[in-house]
This record gives sequence, structure tokens and C-alpha cells, in this order.
Amino acid sequence: MERLAIVICLVVVLGLIRLTLWKENYLFWINVGGYPLWLRDSVRFLYYPYLLFTTMCLGIVTRSVLGRFFHQMAYRWIWILLLVGWVLYFSNAALLVANNVKNILADRPIHYHAPRD
Repeated sequence: MERLAIVICLVVVLGLIRLTLWKENYLFWINVGGYPLWLRDSVRFLYYPYLLFTTMCLGIVTRSVLGRFFHQMAYRWIWILLLVGWVLYFSNAALLVANNVKNILADRPIHYHAPRD
């Protein structure tokens, strides 16, 4: 059962990465790529709840595997999958934070994306 939960967590993290790439892309918000309005609205309103959901999923599954790890030492490959999930999650968070820090240092609003010529 934990194996399925880990695979689901990895899929959820990959979905979060896709949402982050859309969220941090200026062209997505000005509709240059022909993205539908419902998709932009979905990203705008669902990104942070999805980020929280992803964090909770990874935390719960990690706690479950940690508990089993102390009872059985035969789950080394599960640790590798969980590590991949956490690395993907934190790389996603780093992209989000880096963009916001760059904007703050340049005296712009936090989620500002400069128009490209």
C-alpha cells in the first residue's frame, strides 16, 4: 500500500511542477500560447491549496515509511523514491521563492513578471 502511496505522491509532485511552470511563465498570463481562460483561473485559485495538499501528502507518506523503516530495514528503494519526491518538491519551491526574492530586491510586487519585448 505504501508503494502505491509513494507513486501517487510522485505524480502529485509532477503536477505541482507543471502548475509552477505555468504560474511563473509570463506568456501564460497574457495568453500568448493560446491557453484557455479556465486554465489560467484554475492555476490562479488552485495553486496554493494544491501546494499545501502536496506538502501534506509527502509528509504523511514520509512519516509512514519512517515508521516502517524503524521496524524493517528492507525498504531502501522506497527511500530513494521518497527522496526523489522531496527533491522535486523543494526544487519547485526554490523556483517559486527565487522569483519572488528577485522581485523584492528589484522593488516590484512579489508575483510580478516583466513583459518581454
